[in-house]
Amino acid sequence: MFTTPCVIKISRMEEKPLLYKIDNLSPHPLNKTLFRSRTQEEIQSLADDIQKNGLIYPIEITPEGVIIKGESRYHAVKLLGWEDVPVVMRHYESEDRTVLELTKDNTGRRQLSFRDRVRIYKHFFPEAFQNGTIEKSRIEEIAKTFLFKTSLVQKDLYQIRSGKHEISKSIQFADLKMAWTNVFPDASISVTDLKNDRFQIQVVTSKNKKKLMFGPGKYSIVMKEAFRAAKSNYFQTAKKVTGEVGDLIRHYRKEAGLTQKQLANKIHISQSYLSEIEKGIIKGSIVVLDDVIYACTTHQSKD
Repeated sequence: MFTTPCVIKISRMEEKPLLYKIDNLSPHPLNKTLFRSRTQEEIQSLADDIQKNGLIYPIEITPEGVIIKGESRYHAVKLLGWEDVPVVMRHYESEDRTVLELTKDNTGRRQLSFRDRVRIYKHFFPEAFQNGTIEKSRIEEIAKTFLFKTSLVQKDLYQIRSGKHEISKSIQFADLKMAWTNVFPDASISVTDLKNDRFQIQVVTSKNKKKLMFGPGKYSIVMKEAFRAAKSNYFQTAKKVTGEVGDLIRHYRKEAGLTQKQLANKIHISQSYLSEIEKGIIKGSIVVLDDVIYACTTHQSKD
């Protein structure tokens, strides 16, 4: 029996829950890694709801007492002073499956930000952080598993490979310098104040004879733009692929299995214009590279 006053209204469960000592339960260690902790205010609000309406769903646990689903409910009933709580025991075939069920439960209950989703991708979608084309079927699988829209996963993939997941709210000059010297050890970076809260950043390399301009715009925005470029997949690849923008575009196009015509159609430019960029007749811009990386990394090869 419960040793403290409480209300239980278990519904929509096929098996009858068991009573379990709260002190014998423990949160899953990966829950903190995959999801932000609930605030005290959120736990208090849930506790108030349970006190008023009862516990609708039992906590799901492993045979060892590790919580799979319901960590917030666990903290809420502890706050209410409960000593026992209804649970349902689940025995999955592997720890990976247990973590998957834990994650699916959270994604179905929370409003997730981009950074929240990045935590999930790092565990279940590691290829998003690596070079190479990802099949559309894989993107759709991730979307279906975690109840995301396919278009959202595609957008997240693009942002990850553009380095956005590594950008903090405030980029310091030292961070920018380190990011670019990691790509080009001889990189020289200068910031020009154009007045009226407008700045421009120039990155120059003597060995590769590259000159990149960012801005003009507000200082924080231009800093993030320059930092994101340094962390982007196409500049990381530049360490391995020699040549200018045209070579990088050709490299990504062939890696994705696209013809010039197919890629040109995807980024809404003419095939002849793309051909001239690849040959070096016309100098491609960061904007074109940005479009190319997005088109190539979200393309499903038709092999």
